Amino acid sequence: ETAPNYPTVSVLPVEGAPGDGRKSLQLAVLQSLSLNGVPRDDISPEVIIKCEIISKPFSKRLQHVQILWRIQLADGPELGTAQLDNTIPIGALDGEWGATAFTIADAGAADILNLLASAARLSEASNP
Repeated sequence: ETAPNYPTVSVLPVEGAPGDGRKSLQLAVLQSLSLNGVPRDDISPEVIIKCEIISKPFSKRLQHVQILWRIQLADGPELGTAQLDNTIPIGALDGEWGATAFTIADAGAADILNLLASAARLSEASNP
């Protein structure tokens, strides 16, 4: 089986991210996708990936964090979402994310890649 012919993507800065997550998670996702053969195009991408982080208190020491990626075609329709939920110590993401950004990006990559593969199939079907 040949590898999917992924569409070109642009990953936007992460909304709602504490610490340096706005940029570090964006760059980690770009790297993870690139390592899987996804071409980057910030000028005229076929697909745009938006990410949002929502954090809520869970207990005195813990917070619940939801990371939601929205994968949408550049011309509008959303292809789907990839989501990670975790409970972490309060403030754990407030500084530099470092390796944590890559851990999160890799955890979300499989779902994102599946959605990108479906986008590639959609575009092949509409452009035989």
